[in-house]
Amino acid sequence: MQEKDPQDAYTYVMKSHPRGRQEKNPITHSCNRPFKGVTIDMYTNCMLCVCDGWLPVPVGKITDFERLEDIWDNPKAHEIQQNVADKKFTWCAVEHCGIKHRDNYESMYQVIFGLDDSCNLQCPSCRREKRLHDSGPLYEEKLQAVNHAVNLLNKFEPRVHILFNCSGDPLASPISRPMLQSYIGKDSQSFTLFTNGLLIKKQLPKTKLFDRITEYLISVDAGSKEVYEQIRLGGSWEVLMENFEFLKEQNLSNRVILQYVVQKKNYQDIFNLAKLCNQFGFSADLSQLDDWGTWNNGYSKQPDAWTIANGTFQDHNVLDSLHPENQKCKEIFKEFLQQKHSNIRLTPRLQQLLNLK
Repeated sequence: MQEKDPQDAYTYVMKSHPRGRQEKNPITHSCNRPFKGVTIDMYTNCMLCVCDGWLPVPVGKITDFERLEDIWDNPKAHEIQQNVADKKFTWCAVEHCGIKHRDNYESMYQVIFGLDDSCNLQCPSCRREKRLHDSGPLYEEKLQAVNHAVNLLNKFEPRVHILFNCSGDPLASPISRPMLQSYIGKDSQSFTLFTNGLLIKKQLPKTKLFDRITEYLISVDAGSKEVYEQIRLGGSWEVLMENFEFLKEQNLSNRVILQYVVQKKNYQDIFNLAKLCNQFGFSADLSQLDDWGTWNNGYSKQPDAWTIANGTFQDHNVLDSLHPENQKCKEIFKEFLQQKHSNIRLTPRLQQLLNLK
């Protein structure tokens, strides 16, 4: 169903993130995510976590299951659950998920849709080309998977929080958008929309879920027009601002969390991000740049044309202590944090890389 072998992708991500406990510093915190959470990824596989990169071990395809409960009740799921209950965290990205610093506890079930990576942007940190699945075998397989997942949710009685869409943009997707427009939802369900924000005003009022979305995660990676249009390729700052104004006019500002992945091109733009949040009444989450295999990892003697134009992961990973701008980045963040922006949060991993922990 895809050009790239998913097993190669899982192996790459598994190796690119530190995993498991270190015997000298055992992890004492607990996690119930493998008992409560599932991410349906772009290969239609189910991962027992709120992020497929944090625990990239499939327990089956979404179409394999006749009940949503069966995702957490099968032999592979039991193996993962027992491993986490024993605090081994063999397959878990322990430096990223927060388990080294706190318990990871979900009060309700979490279902994250990430199976359609269609998007109207082509940001280098995420993909090398624009992807839009609107016909053909891959489209049909993803559509079948989405429809099956919706059917399972309709039969699921416990409280569940549903997130659309962690791998593409649900409002741009020919697969996710029709589902969002027609899905009614249940009183036991709440919703998060993860989007680049460019189609909110145009598409969201058409959906039956508009009034039931409790959280908007909007990926911007910038606080200014100049930086935004370098990083969010295909995006328009003016259109983004129109959508921000719309959310503010709808009195939804307190539900908006801007997503900002710190990298070489944007680490000096965080002061503008703070101004943007204050202007619209938004909050923001700052996180580290992770290696998902889009940029080449390493300094190849014969780089391909895309790498020549866009650089390697190391070129952009300003949080690496060996990066030539790492010290400057830390100094800027020190100044930024002294201003005490209560509406802006840093992930534990980002704090660690900035030597804040």
